[in-house]
Amino acid sequence: MLLRDHPLMAYHGVRNWPPIWTWASGLENNRPKGEIGILTKVELSNILPADRCFLYVEHQGSLYIGCLLFDDRTFCGQVGTLLQNHRNKRISEIGGLDISHTVKAGRRPLKHGSRFLNSRDRFGSSTTEGRYRPAMPKEQPQEYPVTIEIEGKRYTGFYTVSAGVVTVESDWGELRGHVGATPEVIARRLFLEILRGAKSRGELDENSA
Repeated sequence: MLLRDHPLMAYHGVRNWPPIWTWASGLENNRPKGEIGILTKVELSNILPADRCFLYVEHQGSLYIGCLLFDDRTFCGQVGTLLQNHRNKRISEIGGLDISHTVKAGRRPLKHGSRFLNSRDRFGSSTTEGRYRPAMPKEQPQEYPVTIEIEGKRYTGFYTVSAGVVTVESDWGELRGHVGATPEVIARRLFLEILRGAKSRGELDENSA
């Protein structure tokens, strides 16, 4: 089974490969899509839960970052290790890797805390209907990486957009702002504000990306 086709390459029912690419630096932001570029670096998130990894690729003279989110945290770690072992290869080549040996036999066990565990207790019995049945949890918003460079060091967080509000989360804090320009621009401004605060507290040198 190919990496791009693996059933665990997904987050909340949405396929995560290839990731959405965010321009970080370089000649020009061409807003590329699909299996583009050459993988230069892989980072597993140190933000809990450890369910994502960041891919850095070079493409047409620019650096882009993509974020892979996973429902299965164990599989996330396995993929992160696999990607680190295939740096300096094309993303299209990596997507075509045969990773049959990582496929778990049988039905994948539900994660602790999954909304499907103890469904009778959470949502009532199969005969419960109408106003007595609690609403199902809403789908989580898509997360995107955001990177800021300060004094030659790159710092990475991630942001979501929901109901007109941009939320930036990182190792150094969290901020929210209303969408006034493009979400990416707002996210970069918020993240820069977070980093400036962290720098004033002397936290950046210890946690730089």
